[in-house]
Amino acid sequence: MQGGPRAADRHTSGQDRYCRDIAAIDPDHIILATGALRNAPAIPGREQRHVSTATSCAVSCLATTGGNRQTSPLQRLVLKVGRASQLLRNIRLMRFLSKLWMPIPGKVVIVGGGLVGLELAEYLVERRRHVTVLECGPAFGPELSIVRRARVLHLLQATVPCCTSR
Repeated sequence: MQGGPRAADRHTSGQDRYCRDIAAIDPDHIILATGALRNAPAIPGREQRHVSTATSCAVSCLATTGGNRQTSPLQRLVLKVGRASQLLRNIRLMRFLSKLWMPIPGKVVIVGGGLVGLELAEYLVERRRHVTVLECGPAFGPELSIVRRARVLHLLQATVPCCTSR
């Protein structure tokens, strides 16, 4: 993977490194995909409009409630019509439509290189987003099976800068 040991370790100085890395990349959107325990790092600014969690990204399209802070009123209306008409239940149509429009702009940083972060990076790359993955551990996707891990890392290796703490 491109890049060297730039992402945060588990210490306070690591949070500063995350902040420096994110500031240097200057992304349009930041996604916190730090695992199933939902322990997002205390990064200053994570409450801003252009920062989301992996869960809130999924909720943007799948929730039956009124949307979230990342979507405009027009986008929420389109999603509501899609849900009411059952169009959002068509997997093929959703794959096609998500390649045309998504509420996530072009340049994205994903904080977390585990299962959720890598799968999300793969999904976004397929939708022509420029993605950087930052991981605090020594390796990417340790909880993935060997075959799946090799496949996703091979796919991302050519297009996604990924950095670990070690």
